[in-house]
Amino acid sequence: MKNIFLLLFLIATFSGLKGFTFEAKNLDELYDSKPVIKKLLRKNHEVLNLSGITYVPDLDIYFAIENAKVQGKNIENEARIFVFSKKSLENDDDFLSDNVIKLEDFNSRSINDNPGSQSDFEDMVFIDMVNGLPRFALINETGEIYVGVIDPGQKGSLRPDNFKKIVFNDGEDKNRTIENNKGPEGIAFDPQNQAVYIVNEGSGMRVETFKLPALDNLEEINISSQVKILKKITKTLTRNDKDNDLPIKDMAGVAFDQKTGRLLILSDDARVIYDISLEGKLIAVKKLRDEKLHPEGITLGDEESLVLVSEPNIVLKYRPNK
Repeated sequence: MKNIFLLLFLIATFSGLKGFTFEAKNLDELYDSKPVIKKLLRKNHEVLNLSGITYVPDLDIYFAIENAKVQGKNIENEARIFVFSKKSLENDDDFLSDNVIKLEDFNSRSINDNPGSQSDFEDMVFIDMVNGLPRFALINETGEIYVGVIDPGQKGSLRPDNFKKIVFNDGEDKNRTIENNKGPEGIAFDPQNQAVYIVNEGSGMRVETFKLPALDNLEEINISSQVKILKKITKTLTRNDKDNDLPIKDMAGVAFDQKTGRLLILSDDARVIYDISLEGKLIAVKKLRDEKLHPEGITLGDEESLVLVSEPNIVLKYRPNK
């Protein structure tokens, strides 16, 4: 009898907790299993290698970034930013971007000796709105981010002078070494805590975080000593757990979920999305069914959708289950 009363008490208590939910065991429970898959095109020129994407809710548009095509020390194609509306993802056919913005003259401007090209941008993330225009952080593989306002209708090119430069890895910390052009691949941002999250590929695969410095009157700053490695997340993702496609072999992209306070980490090699807490608890996984995909970027889009980009020019949109 005592046990029955205890059970009834627990049921009543949990029933009265507003918003009480159990964690999803698989992200497939939250999103449609079949995404909308589209090819992003542009007039006269092909899209080479989409590497990142971010959503601007204030304007209801997406910005996707393409990494530069680099051969040795020569840049064959500068990085470009593609701007498009959510409506582009709803039509049946492939679509043209609304605008293309070229990033020029970023090479050989690094203050560190990390390998790679400063033109090799791997991801971008929306930060905030400034006088009605979106501000972003763009990340490259040499340990730098460039923060600046980008007009969606920008004509012509953007250059380093249009951005504030933040060096978050100057190469001095041997625990954060970047080797063989294998380094930062994705960037996410928590606006409430002003926290930046970065995922790194290669032998030094890890998740890093730091607080975004005040941008007023800032031109260039080195904050390498302030960066923290999130060791618990890295440890969880590198453990042996075949049921959840672990250990992870690479990290290609990352998004911060403001609703849960957790990270969504994308693996290109495994084609899996990992929903993981900042304390390193693996909450859920989502496997991407198409083995031809080469996913490189991830963002939370309009109406709580999950939007990815895959090389060379694929955009995928997973709608939330109603």
